[in-house]
Amino acid sequence: MGSNGQHDWGDDFAQYLLQTKHLLDGQAQTSTCVIEPASHPTVAIRAYPVGFPLLLAVAFGLFGTGILVGQYFMSMLFLLLGLILFNFFRRSQSNFIAILLTLAIVYNPILWEYKTQLLSEVPFLLFLYVCLLMIEAEIVSNRWVALLGLALGFLLSIRIIGCVLPIAWIVAICFSRSRAKRKMGIFSVAISFVFFFFLQQLLFPMDLTGLFNFYSRATVEHNFALTANANNYYELSCLLFPLPYKALFIPGIIVLFILITGFYSEFRKRSVTGFFMAMYLLVILLYPYHGGGYRFLLPLIPWILLSLFELIPLLTKRLQHPIWKVFPSALAVLFLTGSGWSSWKYMHAPTVHGPQQTTSFELFEFLKKNTGEQDVVVFCKARALCYYTGRNSTYRVHGHTIEQMAADFEKCGVTRLILPNRWNQPELYDPALVHYLATYATRYLQEWSNSDFTCYRKK
Repeated sequence: MGSNGQHDWGDDFAQYLLQTKHLLDGQAQTSTCVIEPASHPTVAIRAYPVGFPLLLAVAFGLFGTGILVGQYFMSMLFLLLGLILFNFFRRSQSNFIAILLTLAIVYNPILWEYKTQLLSEVPFLLFLYVCLLMIEAEIVSNRWVALLGLALGFLLSIRIIGCVLPIAWIVAICFSRSRAKRKMGIFSVAISFVFFFFLQQLLFPMDLTGLFNFYSRATVEHNFALTANANNYYELSCLLFPLPYKALFIPGIIVLFILITGFYSEFRKRSVTGFFMAMYLLVILLYPYHGGGYRFLLPLIPWILLSLFELIPLLTKRLQHPIWKVFPSALAVLFLTGSGWSSWKYMHAPTVHGPQQTTSFELFEFLKKNTGEQDVVVFCKARALCYYTGRNSTYRVHGHTIEQMAADFEKCGVTRLILPNRWNQPELYDPALVHYLATYATRYLQEWSNSDFTCYRKK
């Protein structure tokens, strides 16, 4: 479901597609036609880690480029993720409950949406749980330790937050009395960082300093808000499985109880998984930005579900009534029912406008035919415009005044400005750009328009 060749206007996917195109064309990962405002050159990221673009490059190289090919590839990764999660749940649950919990996650429409989008969430989740399963399997042969190190290094190359796992492993090693475990951990972690830097600096060079500066900006532009982050992720977790949490009025206590007992159980086992989940939770709670929605929360969801179902037998072992023997299965069915209900609503949701719409392609074709390589176009989704047209594009810096915007556009050599015609596209409508155009109306002429977009040319 969802593999229909359509994509929303989110700009991150365009960055991944640009890097994939550069890989296939033999260009540098940092090559881009997005012009950074001179007053704020670190607002946009020049290149994400190369892991996900490498995966896309394999798919595109074999089957051709395009959103639909990418969505089929994401579906394949999604299937593999389901198999890995089943094995993760099966560590302590019956096959029946493991299947139900896997289906409850995999067929949840929130994850379906990530399957239809060319973003790094699904491959990151896949490689994360592959690495966790390999680590907890206590593989000690040199061949598998090296393979684990490569998998861990590739995890870091998909998303930088993956560095929490090797750090958690080192912490777990400090509590281990096994010399073989310590040797395995140190060797694999060393291989992972060597492989990461080999990919990012030698094989496919990119500006790691710029990448870290990009993410560190949040610590300057946003205040640390532990309670706000906790409330946000709690609300998101309630929406993940739309059961009557609100009516029960005790979900916060339940989730907190599950987390505490889950961490306690993992720490007693000196589990790398437990150290990772605790450290990862701390990072997303302290990192002063939660606008990414579920993308930060997803790695915790399978472990929280597993912790809940490991806790149930401890709570019910003294209860002799037969109903408690089927309670875990009934609860798993309830989770799956919640996913099914929200899936039904998802299937009947209105179609999201995106760059594959006819009006969007009309805009792209106009720009390709009527602008040159020296032109610079202002558009709120600059990377998407760059990918679909190959033209130089730039954007406004959030928080800048009209005068600062005008100075930035002048330095960038802006020749065109694209505005959406409809207010029903909130992901495109930018009041600040509308205000800018109204303020400097004498500088621009309307050059082209269709039902969704208007292009203004600088005089």
